[in-house]
Amino acid sequence: ITAALSKRSISEFDLCAFLNYTCMRCESVRDSTGRTALHVAASCGRAEVVKWLICSRHADIEAKDKESGYTALHRSIFYGKIHVAVELIKLGASVSELDLDHLTILEHAMKDGLQPDTNYGELYCWGSNNNNLLGPQQARESPELLDVFHKEHPNECVKQICIDQFHSVIITISGKAYSCGHGQGGRLGLGIEQAVVSPRIINFLDTQKGDIVTCLQASISRDHSIFLCSDGNIYTCGLNTYRVLGIQPPPEKLLVPKPIKHFTSEEKGVCSGRYHSVTWGSKSLYTWGLNG
Repeated sequence: ITAALSKRSISEFDLCAFLNYTCMRCESVRDSTGRTALHVAASCGRAEVVKWLICSRHADIEAKDKESGYTALHRSIFYGKIHVAVELIKLGASVSELDLDHLTILEHAMKDGLQPDTNYGELYCWGSNNNNLLGPQQARESPELLDVFHKEHPNECVKQICIDQFHSVIITISGKAYSCGHGQGGRLGLGIEQAVVSPRIINFLDTQKGDIVTCLQASISRDHSIFLCSDGNIYTCGLNTYRVLGIQPPPEKLLVPKPIKHFTSEEKGVCSGRYHSVTWGSKSLYTWGLNG
């Protein structure tokens, strides 16, 4: 079974017929390492075989191999068969199952995956959309392309997405930042506090030169957003109840991003939580906010 599934020259229809004819327990029999036919089909990118094994033969979609504790979904991610991973999720595979190293499939995607092509980045999303975090589309149980963003901005490639309880922020390879969700307190950085359904662009202005700057990285929390930009500044916006914005004198809130002027070295990253914010560089680490 393993040898047949790994042969590229055999069509998926012929493979299903072969498995059905060869073994009455093809969906559950295991090899010496504990792999089922579903594991091997997922590893080899055989999406139609995977669907046949689950839908027609009722294979255990959460079965784990002995060697690594991988499910079929783990194996599809590990071997880069994203189309198979999408099918498995649609068929009900759990994204929270842990392997023997206590890693989920999302952690494998970040740990073992190839670096994305710098000229290509599509945005897929799924889940509840109660707070307009996913744009105007309805709730989704499986990953689907965020059409509303790519139709309005066909030349933009996504490199980072941040999602929290009330808003989301999209950063593109060209350095543009977009936000949508609930705007109360200015967390969207759009100059308004109303809810925004479709992602809108956030403007960062160099107040000294009057130039538009680009965004390199972002982090968001429940009530505020923080951005690392190309002019070397850290910009923040949103509610400042817990002094998370880092602006002096401390404002009640900021509806548009404003730079923090207290850093003496070049910063490399930013991070935020509900009660604090963090930025760091090669020789420094700065924190501010509630120290309760």
